[in-house]
Amino acid sequence: MALANSAEHHRRLIQGYFGPNARIRILRDAPVFDSPVFVVDYDQGARHYRTLGSVGGFAGADQITEQSSMDLMYPANLVFHYERLMSLAFALVERPVTALLLGVGGAAMWRFVRAYLPDCAPTLVDCDQAVVAVAKRWFYLTQTAVIDDARRYLAATTQKFDAILVDLYDAHGPAASDAAFWTRCLDALAPGGCLATNWADFAVNRQVNRSPSRSRRSRAAAGSTAPLSPGAGFATT
Repeated sequence: MALANSAEHHRRLIQGYFGPNARIRILRDAPVFDSPVFVVDYDQGARHYRTLGSVGGFAGADQITEQSSMDLMYPANLVFHYERLMSLAFALVERPVTALLLGVGGAAMWRFVRAYLPDCAPTLVDCDQAVVAVAKRWFYLTQTAVIDDARRYLAATTQKFDAILVDLYDAHGPAASDAAFWTRCLDALAPGGCLATNWADFAVNRQVNRSPSRSRRSRAAAGSTAPLSPGAGFATT
């Protein structure tokens, strides 16, 4: 009964956030992500979107956070501003033929690479089988992902990549990373390669200015809006 009541409460939060006409496709636990995740379809004007989101996390038990989004009419287009910024990594490489995508989420960057960079072979790594399963069922992911911790994968791989995109988050914000992790990222870059990371400092730094953003937002249960503004960082070899 408690689980049923919790699921119903989460559904009300999702409907309150996305609107009464939003269609919840799935709501399930994701133990590694450490928060329930959901998929919801909703309309925004003439556009139709499908979003992967989570309930709870760093901002409270009733927090709704958008993790990834897909334009159902143009699935290969990147919806979030930070994703478009990160995609510039491919423009900074003379001829990107290999890419390492650390963090699958809703497979937005994978769809982008497949559509616009057909000669680039992406490798996907994510530690959460539940999230990957959602991406395969609801976000058109057809490629097999490596289920592994990003740090462990980087420590073991000998492959070099023209572009490495790091988008590693769970319900509590950015995944822990240290100097050794970033050194391994740089070591895995091919000559002339580029590393890009989703640097959403708002998740752990309460002093960050939260300016309005259409691309990603957060709303508390009371209905107040606290926009979130992720960015991207780059490094090249």
